Amino acid sequence: MIYDIINIIKEDLHKADIENKIFMRLKEPYSVLKKMKRKEVAVHELKDLIACRIIVKSKDQCYNTLDIIKDSPHLSLLHTKDYICRPKNNGYQSIHSIMQLQYSKRKFEIQIRSEEMDRDAELGRAAHLNYKAEQDKHLKKVFDIANDKILYRARQMVESFKGLEEQIIEYEKEIMRVWHTRYDEMLKWESEAKLLIFSQE
Repeated sequence: MIYDIINIIKEDLHKADIENKIFMRLKEPYSVLKKMKRKEVAVHELKDLIACRIIVKSKDQCYNTLDIIKDSPHLSLLHTKDYICRPKNNGYQSIHSIMQLQYSKRKFEIQIRSEEMDRDAELGRAAHLNYKAEQDKHLKKVFDIANDKILYRARQMVESFKGLEEQIIEYEKEIMRVWHTRYDEMLKWESEAKLLIFSQE
């Protein structure tokens, strides 16, 4: 299970004295369908249906974490984009790696960020610059509490990810059911439109 692999990664990071937080998420169904249509692929071909975010303390630890993951006997690294070395135009920084489970060939994405990069990504650059400029401990505590509340909804699923592989399989089936239903409806609408045009000629 992917949940077990995450536990292994977490244990390896602790052995390396890398303090970390790990969160997981499933791509939203609407986003899945949009991407399937745009790329013309089946749901099982998507590489970021499942994403794991690893948050560490520093930039150096991001690269140390990537090295530890690459050395895992349970995972194969397929592709990496380094947005730390080459940030996006909006300043976004992170390492994005597409991984594959050795025993199931399931592909998923791992994002590695420092705490600073995560605040930038979640709250915006301006908010984070304001945070860095404010040194008062009380205000910092208030900011952190607000930050946790903002991120909570996106991360509250982490405790329910035991048996994730079975959940993903059912999730994929449901996506395909919706996809085929919509496709059948489109064919029906197209056929009815042609009949209407023909009848008016």
